[in-house]
Amino acid sequence: IKKYGINFITTQDSSFTGLIGRALRFFNRGIKLEIQLHGDLFSSDYYKKDFIRYLLSKSNIKSADKIRVASHRNKESLIKKLEIDKRKVRIKPVVINNGCFKNYKLSENILRRRYPGEHGKIFLWLGRMEPVKNLNFLIDAFKSAVEEKPDWLLVLVGEGSMKHSLIEKVKNLSLEKNIYFESWTQDPAPYYKSADCVLLPSLSEGYSLVAMEASAAGTPIIMADVGVANYELRSGPKVTIIPVGNKDKFVQAILKI
Repeated sequence: IKKYGINFITTQDSSFTGLIGRALRFFNRGIKLEIQLHGDLFSSDYYKKDFIRYLLSKSNIKSADKIRVASHRNKESLIKKLEIDKRKVRIKPVVINNGCFKNYKLSENILRRRYPGEHGKIFLWLGRMEPVKNLNFLIDAFKSAVEEKPDWLLVLVGEGSMKHSLIEKVKNLSLEKNIYFESWTQDPAPYYKSADCVLLPSLSEGYSLVAMEASAAGTPIIMADVGVANYELRSGPKVTIIPVGNKDKFVQAILKI
C-alpha cells in the first residue's frame, strides 16, 4: 500500500475478507474501503445460520465507505435494513450478452436427444451445487410433482460440494428415471432453449445470472423471491416467483407448466 500509493481497497466478500479490508484501512489512514456483497443477507435465514459471519458482515458493511452490489434488491435491502446512505451503494450487475441467448438458433433439442422417450416436460436447473442453491428442497419438490406427472424429467447441470450427496438422495428416493445430473457447461444457451422450464429455488442470490440468461432465451422460469426476482425480473407469463422455501407453491407452479 505504501510502496504503490494505493488509496482504495475493495474486498470480494463482506465477512472475513471485509474485516481484513477494515484493518488495512485502520492502519493506513486516508484509504477508502469498498465492500462487495454477492448475496442477500436478508432474503431468508440462510446467512443467519452462521451468526458470527452474519454479524461481522453487517458491521463491515456499515463501516465501509462504499458498497458494491449486483442487484436493485440488494441495494434496497441495505438502505432499509441497515440504514445505509443510498449514495454509498452502487449497483454493478453481472454483464450478459442478451442477444447471444435471445438469438441462439437451436438445431436440435439436446435434452430430448440425450434423454429419449415420451417425456411430457423437461425441467432444468443450472449452477453451483452448494447449500445456498437449495437443491435438497428442489429434489423434494420435484418428487411431489412426478407423483402426478411420472414422465417428467429434471436435469441438474453443474458441480459443487453437494453433488455426491444429491446423487445419493435421488437414488434413495428412487428418482433415477426422473432426475439426471450433468457436468458444468460453458455453453448454457442450448440447455435453456431445450428446456421447458428453468427451476431456481435458491435461498439467496446476489443477482442470478441463470435467471437473466434464461429470460433472455425466452425460457419459462420458476424462481424463489431472491436476487433479480420482483426487481429486474417481474412476474408474468414466463416468470413465476414463489416465496422462499414454500414447497407447496413451488410444486403447484411446476405442475402448471
